[in-house]
Amino acid sequence: MKPSLVLCDGCGSYLPHVGIALPDETHVTSAECFTLYGELLAMTYGDAELRGSLQLLVDAWNAQHPFENYDRKADQSLALHLMTLFLFFEEGVSPEFGAELHGSMMVNRIAFDHLPPPSFRGAFTVEDAFEQFGTPAYHTVLRDWAGEVWSAWAAEYYDVVEEWVRHWRLSSRSKNF
Repeated sequence: MKPSLVLCDGCGSYLPHVGIALPDETHVTSAECFTLYGELLAMTYGDAELRGSLQLLVDAWNAQHPFENYDRKADQSLALHLMTLFLFFEEGVSPEFGAELHGSMMVNRIAFDHLPPPSFRGAFTVEDAFEQFGTPAYHTVLRDWAGEVWSAWAAEYYDVVEEWVRHWRLSSRSKNF
């Protein structure tokens, strides 16, 4: 008997039904996609050689599955993910600095605009990355996925995100990333 498949409204993946509910209903995602993301996050974090790629996974998944609600927390979360993707793909900052970047972006932050998500947020998904975990292609798939998600958002919001990064850089906490 084939397992039933569930559509993720965030990325468009069809994943086998896992029979659990989401722990919260804040992201545009299915329980199946959220579960797969959590598993991949734990596996990546658990491998010291892959930890430098962790921020690609975090930013790609979260920008592909933004919060459903429109409030300050949701807008701030998306802004941080888009800003780090901007820095990685437009300025060549290493993803290994992701956590430090997010921390410094929280200091002296502005009120971020709400950005309605683009209708297409990339063809790569957490499922593609999960399938490559443990292979030499894993880092490349993470990078391609994150780059595709960034390109989808940048097509509509490049100037907005660039302005957020400029403001952050003017703050005293941006260091020299």
